[in-house]
Amino acid sequence: RLTRLAMLDSSRPFSRPRRIGLLLAALLCCVTACTAPTLTHTAGDTVTAGDYALQVDIVRPANDEVHTAGHFNPSPAPGKEYVQMFVSIECNAERCRIAPERFTIRDESGAVFEHRQLDLGADALLAAELRRGDSLARRTMVFEVNTGAEGLRLVHRAGIFFGPETFFAVP
Repeated sequence: RLTRLAMLDSSRPFSRPRRIGLLLAALLCCVTACTAPTLTHTAGDTVTAGDYALQVDIVRPANDEVHTAGHFNPSPAPGKEYVQMFVSIECNAERCRIAPERFTIRDESGAVFEHRQLDLGADALLAAELRRGDSLARRTMVFEVNTGAEGLRLVHRAGIFFGPETFFAVP
Protein backbone atom coordinates (compact mmCIF):
# COMPACT_ATOMS: atom_id res chain seq x y z
CA ARG A 1 0.00 0.00 0.00
CA LEU A 2 2.82 2.44 0.75
CA THR A 3 4.36 1.68 -2.63
CA ARG A 4 1.15 2.63 -4.43
CA LEU A 5 0.87 5.85 -2.48
CA ALA A 6 4.49 6.70 -3.26
CA MET A 7 3.84 6.20 -6.99
CA LEU A 8 0.95 8.66 -6.87
CA ASP A 9 2.82 11.21 -4.79
CA SER A 10 3.04 14.40 -6.88
CA SER A 11 5.97 15.69 -4.84
CA ARG A 12 8.19 13.27 -6.77
CA PRO A 13 8.70 15.23 -10.00
CA PHE A 14 10.17 12.39 -12.03
CA SER A 15 8.01 9.46 -11.06
CA ARG A 16 7.27 7.00 -13.84
CA PRO A 17 3.74 8.30 -14.63
CA ARG A 18 5.08 11.87 -14.82
CA ARG A 19 7.91 10.88 -17.14
CA ILE A 20 5.48 9.14 -19.47
CA GLY A 21 3.18 12.19 -19.42
CA LEU A 22 6.07 14.54 -20.16
CA LEU A 23 7.24 12.31 -23.02
CA LEU A 24 3.75 12.24 -24.54
CA ALA A 25 3.44 16.04 -24.22
CA ALA A 26 6.81 16.55 -25.91
CA LEU A 27 5.84 14.17 -28.71
CA LEU A 28 2.55 16.00 -29.26
CA CYS A 29 4.36 19.35 -29.43
CA CYS A 30 6.82 17.96 -31.97
CA VAL A 31 4.07 16.52 -34.18
CA THR A 32 2.10 19.76 -34.00
CA ALA A 33 5.16 21.84 -34.94
CA CYS A 34 6.06 19.51 -37.80
CA THR A 35 2.60 19.68 -39.34
CA ALA A 36 2.05 23.42 -38.93
CA PRO A 37 1.33 25.28 -42.17
CA THR A 38 4.34 27.06 -43.65
CA LEU A 39 5.00 29.92 -46.02
CA THR A 40 7.11 29.14 -49.08
CA HIS A 41 9.23 32.02 -50.34
CA THR A 42 10.34 32.67 -53.90
CA ALA A 43 13.99 32.50 -54.94
CA GLY A 44 15.41 36.03 -54.84
CA ASP A 45 13.43 37.02 -51.72
CA THR A 46 15.40 38.21 -48.70
CA VAL A 47 14.06 36.40 -45.65
CA THR A 48 14.94 36.61 -41.96
CA ALA A 49 15.68 33.07 -40.81
CA GLY A 50 16.71 32.71 -37.21
CA ASP A 51 19.62 35.03 -36.49
CA TYR A 52 20.38 36.01 -40.06
CA ALA A 53 18.95 37.24 -43.34
CA LEU A 54 19.06 34.88 -46.33
CA GLN A 55 18.74 35.59 -50.01
CA VAL A 56 18.59 32.50 -52.19
CA ASP A 57 18.84 32.01 -55.94
CA ILE A 58 18.29 28.60 -57.51
CA VAL A 59 19.41 27.13 -60.86
CA ARG A 60 17.66 24.01 -62.14
CA PRO A 61 18.86 21.95 -63.90
CA ALA A 62 22.46 22.85 -63.09
CA ASN A 63 24.27 19.86 -64.64
CA ASP A 64 26.40 22.02 -66.96
CA GLU A 65 27.19 24.56 -64.23
CA VAL A 66 28.37 21.82 -61.85
CA HIS A 67 30.59 20.25 -64.52
CA THR A 68 32.07 23.67 -65.37
CA ALA A 69 32.81 24.40 -61.67
CA GLY A 70 34.90 21.21 -61.36
CA HIS A 71 35.78 19.08 -64.36
CA PHE A 72 36.08 16.00 -62.14
CA ASN A 73 32.56 16.40 -60.72
CA PRO A 74 30.49 13.35 -61.67
CA SER A 75 27.40 13.55 -63.82
CA PRO A 76 24.16 13.04 -61.91
CA ALA A 77 22.90 9.47 -61.60
CA PRO A 78 20.43 8.27 -64.26
CA GLY A 79 17.02 9.83 -63.64
CA LYS A 80 18.56 12.60 -61.53
CA GLU A 81 19.60 16.21 -62.08
CA TYR A 82 21.56 18.78 -60.14
CA VAL A 83 19.98 21.81 -58.47
CA GLN A 84 22.42 24.58 -57.57
CA MET A 85 21.66 27.02 -54.79
CA PHE A 86 23.36 30.39 -54.33
CA VAL A 87 22.88 31.97 -50.92
CA SER A 88 23.86 35.33 -49.48
CA ILE A 89 23.81 35.58 -45.69
CA GLU A 90 23.97 38.53 -43.28
CA CYS A 91 24.31 38.00 -39.53
CA ASN A 92 21.79 39.92 -37.35
CA ALA A 93 22.86 38.56 -33.95
CA GLU A 94 26.01 38.60 -31.83
CA ARG A 95 27.03 35.30 -33.43
CA CYS A 96 25.61 33.27 -36.29
CA ARG A 97 26.62 29.72 -37.14
CA ILE A 98 26.25 28.78 -40.78
CA ALA A 99 26.43 25.14 -41.87
CA PRO A 100 25.60 23.40 -45.16
CA GLU A 101 23.77 20.70 -43.17
CA ARG A 102 21.05 23.24 -42.38
CA PHE A 103 19.92 23.19 -46.02
CA THR A 104 18.03 20.31 -47.68
CA ILE A 105 15.52 19.91 -50.49
CA ARG A 106 12.21 18.11 -49.89
CA ASP A 107 9.68 16.89 -52.42
CA GLU A 108 5.90 16.67 -52.01
CA SER A 109 6.10 13.14 -50.58
CA GLY A 110 8.51 14.28 -47.86
CA ALA A 111 11.62 12.69 -49.40
CA VAL A 112 14.74 14.62 -48.38
CA PHE A 113 17.68 15.37 -50.68
CA GLU A 114 20.90 16.29 -48.86
CA HIS A 115 23.57 18.51 -50.42
CA ARG A 116 26.33 16.87 -52.46
CA GLN A 117 29.93 17.60 -51.60
CA LEU A 118 31.37 18.45 -55.00
CA ASP A 119 34.17 20.70 -56.22
CA LEU A 120 32.47 24.10 -56.41
CA GLY A 121 35.62 26.18 -56.06
CA ALA A 122 36.07 29.10 -53.67
CA ASP A 123 32.34 29.92 -53.70
CA ALA A 124 31.25 26.71 -51.92
CA LEU A 125 29.22 27.23 -48.74
CA LEU A 126 31.27 25.94 -45.83
CA ALA A 127 30.57 25.93 -42.11
CA ALA A 128 31.36 29.35 -40.66
CA GLU A 129 30.73 31.53 -37.66
CA LEU A 130 29.81 35.15 -38.35
CA ARG A 131 29.46 38.12 -36.03
CA ARG A 132 26.83 40.86 -36.15
CA GLY A 133 27.02 42.70 -39.48
CA ASP A 134 29.27 40.08 -41.15
CA SER A 135 28.05 38.60 -44.40
CA LEU A 136 28.78 35.94 -46.98
CA ALA A 137 27.96 36.80 -50.58
CA ARG A 138 26.73 34.28 -53.12
CA ARG A 139 27.97 30.98 -51.66
CA THR A 140 26.86 27.84 -53.45
CA MET A 141 25.68 24.29 -52.76
CA VAL A 142 24.47 21.48 -55.02
CA PHE A 143 21.71 18.91 -54.55
CA GLU A 144 20.89 15.87 -56.67
CA VAL A 145 17.13 15.44 -57.17
CA ASN A 146 14.82 13.35 -59.34
CA THR A 147 14.61 14.68 -62.89
CA GLY A 148 11.35 16.55 -63.48
CA ALA A 149 10.26 16.31 -59.83
CA GLU A 150 7.64 18.91 -58.96
CA GLY A 151 6.78 20.60 -55.69
CA LEU A 152 10.41 20.77 -54.53
CA ARG A 153 11.24 23.13 -51.68
CA LEU A 154 14.63 24.23 -50.44
CA VAL A 155 14.49 24.01 -46.65
CA HIS A 156 16.66 26.02 -44.26
CA ARG A 157 16.58 24.89 -40.63
CA ALA A 158 17.68 27.49 -38.05
CA GLY A 159 19.37 24.82 -35.88
CA ILE A 160 21.36 21.78 -36.92
CA PHE A 161 18.73 19.32 -35.60
CA PHE A 162 15.80 21.47 -34.47
CA GLY A 163 14.48 24.96 -34.97
CA PRO A 164 12.16 26.88 -37.24
CA GLU A 165 12.35 26.13 -40.94
CA THR A 166 12.27 28.51 -43.89
CA PHE A 167 11.12 27.29 -47.30
CA PHE A 168 11.98 28.44 -50.84
CA ALA A 169 10.23 27.09 -53.93
CA VAL A 170 12.55 25.26 -56.35
CA PRO A 171 11.58 26.02 -59.97
